[in-house]
Amino acid sequence: MLAAKHRTRGWQPLFDKLNQAKAFNHLTRAGCSDVHFIPESSVKGQQTPDLGAVARTQKVLCEVKTINISEIEARQRHDQGVGTSTDRLPDGFFTKLASNLARARKQMQAYDPDSATKKIAYVIANFDDSLHEYADRYQAQIDQFMESNAVAELEVVFDVKSVFYGARSS
Repeated sequence: MLAAKHRTRGWQPLFDKLNQAKAFNHLTRAGCSDVHFIPESSVKGQQTPDLGAVARTQKVLCEVKTINISEIEARQRHDQGVGTSTDRLPDGFFTKLASNLARARKQMQAYDPDSATKKIAYVIANFDDSLHEYADRYQAQIDQFMESNAVAELEVVFDVKSVFYGARSS
């Protein structure tokens, strides 16, 4: 439900929905045509990708995955506590990233098993570092992780806010 704020994460559920619009814009800027939102499945338990499009003559599917701040950070921000930032992403970030990418691939594969269909995971990363002071270092760590953990038949696009990004979700 988008009408209510989450107890500790503020308006994050709304931002998660708006992230689909960011992916829509990405596909449009990438030259895709017929960019559209795919309706949710009426079959219980069956998930669909978020977006569909066409790139030249190739069918494109896009699933948006958002990695939000940790529970610890969400509680700390909610309680107006003080924390510290580090220039190293925690292992939990990469565990969540790998899980999200595997889930995105599985979801799109179930929807359209054709290997000729281009499958894109559009990943928005929201770090515990609220100013994204270390965004450039985080991006390098993500790139290194992806070099050795690529997901077959999946193009991954990262949306990482720049250093000292100021928008807040609370």
